[in-house]
Amino acid sequence: MTQTTDPRARLREAGIALQPANDRDPTAPWYLLVLQGIGGWFSALFLMGFLGLGFLQVLGNAALALLLGVALIGGAYGLLRQPQSIFVEQLVLAFSLAGQLLVAFAIGKWLDDINAFFWVCLLALHTLLTVLMASRIHRMFSALFAALSLFFLGVEVGLPYLVAPLVLACGGGLWLNEFRDPARRASLKAVAMGLTLALLVMQYLSRFPDLLDGSMANAWLPHWLGEWLTGATLGYLAWWVCKTNNVDLTPRTLAAGGAALVLLCLSSSFAYGLTQGAVLLALGFAISHHILTGLGIVSLLFSISTYYYRLDLTLLEKSATLLALGLVFLALRTLIRRWPGNREGETDYA
Repeated sequence: MTQTTDPRARLREAGIALQPANDRDPTAPWYLLVLQGIGGWFSALFLMGFLGLGFLQVLGNAALALLLGVALIGGAYGLLRQPQSIFVEQLVLAFSLAGQLLVAFAIGKWLDDINAFFWVCLLALHTLLTVLMASRIHRMFSALFAALSLFFLGVEVGLPYLVAPLVLACGGGLWLNEFRDPARRASLKAVAMGLTLALLVMQYLSRFPDLLDGSMANAWLPHWLGEWLTGATLGYLAWWVCKTNNVDLTPRTLAAGGAALVLLCLSSSFAYGLTQGAVLLALGFAISHHILTGLGIVSLLFSISTYYYRLDLTLLEKSATLLALGLVFLALRTLIRRWPGNREGETDYA
């Protein structure tokens, strides 16, 4: 019996059904998808502007604003349950965001002030939408807004520096376990990306307390404690990677890693966000996620550049500091290459 070499024929013999070549539905190029998304947003903005002219009285009535907001969110929920094109999905997303804004306006007007209960309501709303909405991009936005609502709640109660480590731990857990549930992998990735983007926004807001009218200065939890909690997350991540890859941790390696982690946390106590950027960068390398790695680099660069800009030193002193740091890093690189555990003749790609 002659064995065929045609892969398609061998798959048919194995009982695997193949879709005919002329019936395939190729995915549209990415630039067409981007244009469709932009078109959906413009269409939604123009339509909402047109309808807003006829509903100006809604802005003066909290009950009407709440009803209209709930209607927009409910309509978005119903439409997103069915497969939609990129254009329709972005159109529905814009209307859902408008509905969330109306709901937030109604809650704020009833409370007559933006306080802790206001952010609790928004946190509950966005958490619910993160779970219910059948759209990855909507889930990403909902997770982003939920994390920011939690951050502003922390500002109100004096715990702003505790929120970032908590969000980072949740996001890191989702990134590390995205393959445990293949059926929900896309949804988990969307939520994890929303939480990661929220971390960058929180880092920006925390570094400039004036943006929050001095509320950060009244926090009773010191910012350095948040940095050490984030450092603990980095330590757990390093342990998880070593355990997953069956890496033997010698006492010397543990001592060196612990010392490096302590130095990083001490440095981050002055340059806020170094530990967060290091966690995102290490997490991106651990799961081979290039976008996450890039976001970690952005977080590190923002932390370092902000600290450098806010230093009360002359330009000459700053230049001397950078020179000294460069020499220290070169010395560390040489030390790591000559570490007793390294193999001789190992190719160096650094």
